[in-house]
This record gives sequence, C-alpha cells and structure tokens, in this order.
Amino acid sequence: MDYKPKIEEIVEDEVEFYAHTILKFGIVFNAWYKVGTSKNIGEGHKEALFGSVSLDIYENPNMNPIENWFIGKINQPRIFVGRLNKEYIDKVNRGGVIPYVDIINRLKFGYFKYKLSGWKIENGKNVPIIE
Repeated sequence: MDYKPKIEEIVEDEVEFYAHTILKFGIVFNAWYKVGTSKNIGEGHKEALFGSVSLDIYENPNMNPIENWFIGKINQPRIFVGRLNKEYIDKVNRGGVIPYVDIINRLKFGYFKYKLSGWKIENGKNVPIIE
C-alpha cells in the first residue's frame, strides 16, 4: 500500500462505531499500527454513548437483563437507567473493554459476532434488547 494517510483526514472522517479497547495489544499482535498523532480528535466522541447490562446478572441468573441497563459517555460515570428507551437502539455502543480481535471482526462483518447478555444481532447490527 503506497498511500500515506493524512492524519487530519483520518480524524475528520466518519466514525463507524465507538469502542473501548487496549490499543497496545492490537499493535503487539500486528492487528493495527500507529500512523501518527493529532491534537484534533473532533467533537463526535462527546456524544458517544455506551451501554451494558449490570454485571450482577452473571451472579444472579434470575435477574432480567432488560431491566438492568447502565449507560455512560466517555470520561463520565455510568448511570443505572433500568430499562432502555427505544431512542437508544441506534445510539448506544457496547460498553466494556472489547478485545482487539473482536474489533477486527466488527470491522469485517459489521457487527460483533459473539453473544453478550442484553444484546442481539438484528439486520446485521448489534442492538440492545429492550423488550
């Protein structure tokens, strides 16, 4: 690949999805590489919304995941919302730290292929279960 990306073009481009991951592992295992730095990270990340079901669900199998959602934005504490409103279906990204391998699969297939409590795959997208 001869094309040398311009950092400002990259950071101003459309964002496919937001995810928390550990960058170092992706670099160590040659999943991606660093091409530069920019102080301009845009404004879109401020609206990124993450959602996850309460971790208590793994200790209490009788807990209903639909009624136990947490949401949060970058650098803000998560808040318990209970049941998600329908308005969140297209806005919420998976919360938690996602392994680099799953980030790659999300890029390849358009959705995370593994099952996670509170989430389903619908029309080739990961969507929160709200009903």
